[in-house]
Amino acid sequence: VEADEARWEVAGSRWAAVTGDDDAGLALLAEAKYGFSCRDGDLAVSLLRAPTSPDPEADQGVHRIRLAIGRYQPRFHDGALSTAALADALFAPVVVTRGAREIEPPFAFDDLGSLTPSWALPSETTDGYIIRMHETAGGSGVATLRLAEAGAASLVNFLERETGALSSPDGMTYALPYRPYQVLSVLVEPPRSTRPP
Repeated sequence: VEADEARWEVAGSRWAAVTGDDDAGLALLAEAKYGFSCRDGDLAVSLLRAPTSPDPEADQGVHRIRLAIGRYQPRFHDGALSTAALADALFAPVVVTRGAREIEPPFAFDDLGSLTPSWALPSETTDGYIIRMHETAGGSGVATLRLAEAGAASLVNFLERETGALSSPDGMTYALPYRPYQVLSVLVEPPRSTRPP
């Protein structure tokens, strides 16, 4: 923390906040990853650098920059998104499908607390998919992952190697314990009986 305080600015992952000891405060959300700084309670974002080397034309021209300002929300609460999740929800592209039928999402969460889902993508090593999440408020807790269809879920690292088993009473509901600032990756696979040989 002292190293961050000594820097001119720190890289932000789409948001920064100024808060009191009670977590009440103001959040600044950005569409892209900018540098944020805070001096004497003033929260600032560096939008452009305009270096002259190696490209003397860098950052020249017209820029469209989208920002949002609001109350800091460290955790999911009563249906309200946490600030970290809101930054992704406001500025992430929307997935559009064609057709009249509703598509049920393959998974959902309960009791996320300060754990923020980042993205899901197909697994590179299995016929399943990876859900990546990160804890954003320095807290710990247990979230619940609910699958739309029974499957096997396990904790994995960035290389998709298993780091921990997750148990489920029904193959559809999994408890996800998390620690402060932890990045959590969950591999979800179809049940072993339905996997191709």
